[in-house]
Amino acid sequence: MGLTATLSDTSIAAAPGEEVSIRVTVRNTGSVVDEFTMEVVGPAVDWATIDPPSLSLFPDDEGVAVVVFQVPRNMGVRSGEVPFAVKVRSREDPDGTIAEEGVLVIGGFTDLSAELMPQSSRGPRMGRHQLTLDNRGNTQVTAGLRGADPDGNFKYVFNPPQIVSDPGTATFARVVVKPRKLMLRGAPQVKPFQVYVEIEGQEPIILDGTYAQTPLFASWVGMVLLLALGLLIVLALLWLTLLRPKVQSTARKAVAKPLSQTNKAVNDIGAKVGTDPQLPTDEKAIEQSAGAKPGAPSGGTTATSAPAVPAGSGAAAITTELGNPTDKRLVVAGTGTQTDGFRIDAKKVFSLTDLVFQNPAGDSGTVSLVRGRDTLFLDSLANFRNVDYHFVAPIIFDENTDVTLRVECANAGARPCSVAAYLVGFVKNKP
Repeated sequence: MGLTATLSDTSIAAAPGEEVSIRVTVRNTGSVVDEFTMEVVGPAVDWATIDPPSLSLFPDDEGVAVVVFQVPRNMGVRSGEVPFAVKVRSREDPDGTIAEEGVLVIGGFTDLSAELMPQSSRGPRMGRHQLTLDNRGNTQVTAGLRGADPDGNFKYVFNPPQIVSDPGTATFARVVVKPRKLMLRGAPQVKPFQVYVEIEGQEPIILDGTYAQTPLFASWVGMVLLLALGLLIVLALLWLTLLRPKVQSTARKAVAKPLSQTNKAVNDIGAKVGTDPQLPTDEKAIEQSAGAKPGAPSGGTTATSAPAVPAGSGAAAITTELGNPTDKRLVVAGTGTQTDGFRIDAKKVFSLTDLVFQNPAGDSGTVSLVRGRDTLFLDSLANFRNVDYHFVAPIIFDENTDVTLRVECANAGARPCSVAAYLVGFVKNKP
């Protein structure tokens, strides 16, 4: 009893989604007619079929079977080498089983998509976005990020500046768009820009976005400045037309009386000395000659100092109508019911303007956003990979209110879920 088996190729290149095949040659080295059964073992067994699965051979005869490998094209099949073996078993001599080994070399493929959320942002100094790269291929991908706009109006900041995405995962990066020139006042200006996701050897993925640049000072600030200027002009006119002449008249009256007294004293001295040129030059003598009391002030009035003007308190801080822009990312991972959340700080109000639910792995179950004990959103995970909401009127979360992302995971085989929510809005002090 005996057999031999050989493979036509021991290393086979297989592209995902295509079929490849090899031949197995079996020889009966025994002395009786024997039946030989064949099977593929190893990690590639689910992709292999053998035709025919058994051979009946006379002594010193040989037969050929074909092994076909059909590698699926999905992100669960990683590129690289996958070992296999073809096991041949004799019916007459079960202990004489042999196995011929080979390697299936699986090629790589890329299937990428990217999204910029939110597509539109606004603010006086910067706009904030999040970029999501979804890798549905079977190889790791490294992508560089670059921003551009037609007129070179913006600077771009990426965190991280380069994305490394593994097969079957969604990878995220923050995108900040900054105008090169600030706008003091005026109507908001909406300007387009693009983010390039660049992968070596492939055409870049181009994502469109817009940034609405708002003025540093709101329109009411300009009105206040105009009113203040008008008030200053009115005060200047009042000073020139009413107050200044009155002050000058009061000053002349205050000087006229002591001046007349001095003139009278000079005349009296001149009458007393006649033609004597030796006039008193001492101040005390002049005062005695004029009948004034020594040491008394010549004008009969005393000067008073004006009270000190208190220092100003400074300009009030300028904020947007909704407050300061902010964002928050909530992530849950696991089986069953999983939650993640945060609480609004005391004396703060959070206005939610944009909401994105992310289900990159295509999990099953439900996802909900809860405010306190109230469920605001409830959706099935099977309905989406990424879904976004933009609110004309923001959703308000008051101080000390809990914001919770809840996921009810219902994957088959107890596979854990991986779901996230990205919240964008504004925070301001509670009035």
